[in-house]
Amino acid sequence: MKTFRSRWIRYGSAALYILLSFLSFYCACYKLPVGLKYGINLVVFAWACAAFFVSPQFEHALFCLRFFVLFFFPYLMFWMWSAGIWITEFQSWPYILRGSQNIIYMLTNLLYVIGAVYLFDEDATTYTLISMAFANFAVFVQVGLRTGFPRLISEYITLLLTSADDTGGAVRQMELHDMVYGWGTYVTEVEGISRTYAEQNATTHNDALRALQHDVDAISDQLDRHRDDLKYDEEQLKRANEWRAEAELDYELFKDEAEELKEKYGESSPEYRNHLFNDIYTDEMKRAQSSVKSTEESIQYRKEKIAELEKALNYKIPCSGVISRPAASTSCRSFFITSAGIHLRSTLTVRTRLRLRTMSIGA
Repeated sequence: MKTFRSRWIRYGSAALYILLSFLSFYCACYKLPVGLKYGINLVVFAWACAAFFVSPQFEHALFCLRFFVLFFFPYLMFWMWSAGIWITEFQSWPYILRGSQNIIYMLTNLLYVIGAVYLFDEDATTYTLISMAFANFAVFVQVGLRTGFPRLISEYITLLLTSADDTGGAVRQMELHDMVYGWGTYVTEVEGISRTYAEQNATTHNDALRALQHDVDAISDQLDRHRDDLKYDEEQLKRANEWRAEAELDYELFKDEAEELKEKYGESSPEYRNHLFNDIYTDEMKRAQSSVKSTEESIQYRKEKIAELEKALNYKIPCSGVISRPAASTSCRSFFITSAGIHLRSTLTVRTRLRLRTMSIGA
């Protein structure tokens, strides 16, 4: 959980999220006003936005945004199709707004999910499971106090033994709230199948990740060595340029002195010939120029090699993220899928359910 650096802030944030999530699920049990749940959805999303502005994590935000677009796009298409029908049938604005409410509710649910994943990453699945357990336990206690715990427990045992063929009245009260339909799916899919798959996936990719890390380390070592050599060559180039400047200056002085002797004594004079015979400056200047040239070539080679290694390193590092990301994001992906399904069921109004039930009975 990279969003919260301090340990106490992490604990406090986790407790606050569990409380908000518990209230949201408790609303789905019709124990609190249902509208409160959508307010909590927006609060969690606003919390994630504030965390992004304080300490932005762009890659994580893009991960959440990608799933938001993936899940909201089908609902948006359904709404656009319905909107086209409403417009062609010249429906009234109140009718259109009433028909658009479910899409708005689903929008807040998805904002809640991406906000939770951005804030707590894969820990959001565990915190959500805890809050769901609290909400279920609260309903269990209420039903038990109302009907008696011995009756509730015995009916639940009978339910298990008969594979749900015999459902008692007390247990049926536990099934009235929305969240119970997502409880089993969440436990088996998010905390069961997906977490096991994530661990297996991580084990499978560990070998490839270690091999890739070995390549990254080897490239990094070569890169450091070439950078050190580049610094050394740059220092050598400064000294070679100083040497060349001195050698060229000495050579120019030697040439000027030779011209003076030539004009004064003649080209065939012993003074002029002895002066040329003692020439050490021409070779010195050539050696200095050659040193500068070879050092410049070495520097160019180091720069090209560094650019090549940096390109290879920039390719290897994202690949390590691609290898490790499937295992890390599996539980988050399941959290998106299951939470979206749970919230989709809870967005259906009581009237809509009754209408669907009446249609199924009539059919």
